[in-house]
Amino acid sequence: MLSNGGLKIFSGTSHPELVEIIARRLGIPVSKAEVTCNGIGETSVRIAESVREDDVYIVNTGFGEVNRSLMEMCIMIHACKIASAKRITAVLPLFPYARQDKKDKSRAPITAKLVANMLQRSGCDHVILYAEPSAILHIRTHFDLDDVVIVSPDAGGAKRATSIADRLGVDFALFHKERKKANEVSRMVLVGRVKGKTAILVDDMADTCGTLVLAAKQLTEAGGVEGDWDCDARYSERGRAGEAGGEHAGEADCDEHDTAGGPPGGVLEDRGDGHRECARGGYTTEPLRGERVEAVPRGAVLE
Repeated sequence: MLSNGGLKIFSGTSHPELVEIIARRLGIPVSKAEVTCNGIGETSVRIAESVREDDVYIVNTGFGEVNRSLMEMCIMIHACKIASAKRITAVLPLFPYARQDKKDKSRAPITAKLVANMLQRSGCDHVILYAEPSAILHIRTHFDLDDVVIVSPDAGGAKRATSIADRLGVDFALFHKERKKANEVSRMVLVGRVKGKTAILVDDMADTCGTLVLAAKQLTEAGGVEGDWDCDARYSERGRAGEAGGEHAGEADCDEHDTAGGPPGGVLEDRGDGHRECARGGYTTEPLRGERVEAVPRGAVLE
């Protein structure tokens, strides 16, 4: 438990429940801020307590309207910066526009870089967004590692999936996919052996869930005896699964669908190991995020 002297944690409007859980773990109250939206959609922020020379953490998940969430974050960072906060850390389970991280066609913008620049220019010093340790703990706790293979649904996620596979000491496989357009996959080819294994699909974000559904079906056809998919916080906390994603998820040949984090208002049940289970399947990452908030002011190593 931390003393709240010199440390403040603020919540945006996207997922206040998550912030309350993190604050309870740290043993400090959620700091007061007023975030409102006027009739023409402009966001207004007032930091309702002093942050002078404090370590400030601002949590906004991106659930719901991502553009509004991004502007809230930037304005809250700027408000704390001009109020003389010592250090400002953005806690972003979803990094806005993370998919637009490269120039993949002529005259295409690198929007993720623009967002990073916006956060920096607003006054942000650090960003916390990764949930890999929680995914590893969840897999280690709930699966027999002798029968597990970690699967990336695309080549772009190979580094993330191999990192998890290496830390668990299990096998790895991946899919090569071809897209007709940005969110529509036309063909997937499996590279690796999954026959007789519990195949765990690991991805960072689920939008329509089309990629995960197609991958799950192909894993079943390839002889995987059990299927599970494991998404980073961006699936549930952003809420992008929506109607299309929900329908697709129901079609998947999976025994379990896990997401890091729970949606606002979701049911979170205590698992007894420091994590909390989402009633529809999943795990929340507030213990990990709480540890990160504790570690940054001390200058501790983040693994």
